[in-house]
Amino acid sequence: MVRDLRAQNSGMMEIWNYSSSDWSLLHSIDLSRHLEGDSLLGPQIIRAIGYFGDCGPMEKVILATSNGKVITYDLLSRTLDTILAIPETSFYKTDKQYAPRFSLFKESLAPVHKTNVEMALSSPLTKVIKEILLRLPGDFATQFKLVSKQWLSLIESGSFIRSYHAHNNMDREPRVMLVGKGPGGLGFSFAPSKKLLRDGPSQGAWLDTKVVCSKPCHGRNLISTVTEDYLYNPSTGYHHNYHAVVWPHQLRRRVLAMKHGNVCTLEDHAFTVGNKNACLGLNMLKQEHVVVQIFYHLKDFESRQYFLTCSVIGLTSIQHNLQPHLPINSMPPAYVAGVLYWMSEPRLLEIHKRVIVSFDVTKMMFDLVPCPSPIAMWSDTSPCQAFVIELEGMLCSAPADPVAEELDIWKLEHGRWDRAYKVYLKGWSGYSLGENVVVPLLVDPRDEENWVFMIRQGARLRTCMILMGCYR
Repeated sequence: MVRDLRAQNSGMMEIWNYSSSDWSLLHSIDLSRHLEGDSLLGPQIIRAIGYFGDCGPMEKVILATSNGKVITYDLLSRTLDTILAIPETSFYKTDKQYAPRFSLFKESLAPVHKTNVEMALSSPLTKVIKEILLRLPGDFATQFKLVSKQWLSLIESGSFIRSYHAHNNMDREPRVMLVGKGPGGLGFSFAPSKKLLRDGPSQGAWLDTKVVCSKPCHGRNLISTVTEDYLYNPSTGYHHNYHAVVWPHQLRRRVLAMKHGNVCTLEDHAFTVGNKNACLGLNMLKQEHVVVQIFYHLKDFESRQYFLTCSVIGLTSIQHNLQPHLPINSMPPAYVAGVLYWMSEPRLLEIHKRVIVSFDVTKMMFDLVPCPSPIAMWSDTSPCQAFVIELEGMLCSAPADPVAEELDIWKLEHGRWDRAYKVYLKGWSGYSLGENVVVPLLVDPRDEENWVFMIRQGARLRTCMILMGCYR
């Protein structure tokens, strides 16, 4: 039900929901906040004709007016925006006394038959060729793209690439590498976890300062300290360092003005160094790795006031004028197919909802992605924390329940969230979610019940493989 309260000089429109034999207020829209063109407070008919967007905090209410305008109301930012305005012509005249002449419809495109390529790839002969190619070394398999267009389509198809990766890792144990000091104590080095744990103390390879290392991104890792970020190729030892961005005096003065009367909350989080959240991505167009540095200059959970800056640094360029739509939490992002994802920080938002913040590295654009609906709502009394991870090439969301000692992992596939795994940590000594930050790194391709986790408690780090009680 929609209540138009403009006649009461309030400028408000309310949307009510009827459930369980009772009415409850869903949304309250302030029409006076519309600053584009004509005022919405005048004598005209306004109707709410539907919603736009996915479920959760990404929804927008669509309003239509008898003046020939369509306006959206963003439920997250509480802003009004005109998306359509039809001018009067001899064929179309607006009339404030008649209801808006707008309606909504939804397109649904469904395949009615297979394409020629899909039929060719599903033939019995192609299936036999695929099984043969899966057993060849990578260099030999790619040479067979020259045989025919059909073989080219097969070898370059996403299903073949996934099958080839799974087949060639069938009997291979996941290789866990740890970061230690480089030769002579200079730089860093990567070594198998078993070797570093065995030889590290005797050879002085243990780190004596806090660092954060990213997951591999197209053959590279990012190692971050308070002052610098290092782009490393763990196989060859090649590295390139990036200094932390020094911001101008004008920005410092602005931060000091915002801090007046507020407390700057400094979190000693396991996955941050100083006030920096640095991560690694790949510009797919330029085929160039870039470092994304996000700095919190102010973070006050009590007043929910914050100020952050973002820099994107390549080998030959740097860009500063980028701003995430929402504050992000301190957990590392997930990188999937050219896009970085962070979980928002609901403690700094007026609306208690979780949203995923995305950044397309190639387009240099931030966007928002809805969370799974069961974890979208956040309460300051709830002990559950949530973060995003990449598992099996897909974006996953993982709420951690320290009371039940469970990780409930959701995956985003074909634009839809589905529950992928539930991991039970209760009874596993050293894996308490209340005392540690426990992050799934990967699933063993040989056995889905075998997982690799990273466990951080303050500056202490443990990485290990365990057989967990989990279901898919």
